[in-house]
Amino acid sequence: LRLPQPDGPVKGALAGDVDAIRARLDEGLGVGELHEWAGMPRVGWRVPLLLAAAEAGHVALVDLLLERGADPNQFCTRDQFALYGVAMVANAARNNPRMSDAYLAICSKLLDAGANIDLQTGPEHNMNNMETALNVAAASGSLAVVKFLIARGADLDLPNTVGGTPFYLACQTGRLDCV
Repeated sequence: LRLPQPDGPVKGALAGDVDAIRARLDEGLGVGELHEWAGMPRVGWRVPLLLAAAEAGHVALVDLLLERGADPNQFCTRDQFALYGVAMVANAARNNPRMSDAYLAICSKLLDAGANIDLQTGPEHNMNNMETALNVAAASGSLAVVKFLIARGADLDLPNTVGGTPFYLACQTGRLDCV
């Protein structure tokens, strides 16, 4: 079984290909356009390049996209945004100091560029329950991101649609180091 893989601008963003993305932007590619993911695990999703680059941990590409005017609060078609995406995947890098540092740097850059630290995923697809980046970081065990977001002023008591706060979600998922 061969699973579909991302192509086009999303492939470039996931690969961190700053030169290729810069060239496409110079040719008229809109920095805020949504692009077909076309690969696992997001078949059919349309995502902004900033979300793809942020989740992949590509600091230089995140810098370029923000410099070109990317909206750090832009949603993909499944109601996720760049800060949420980083919070969701950062736990996978916990044993890789270079990637952990990259994810924290991206969080900082997104917030410095105006990302709303308490932005919640939308209910349009009924799959994300109005989660914040702090909620998903606590639930996924991204301790470094949890600490960072708290230090930057994230709301510790902002619940999702079913009343789950970051504390509750960390306990529910067994991420007691995030409590």
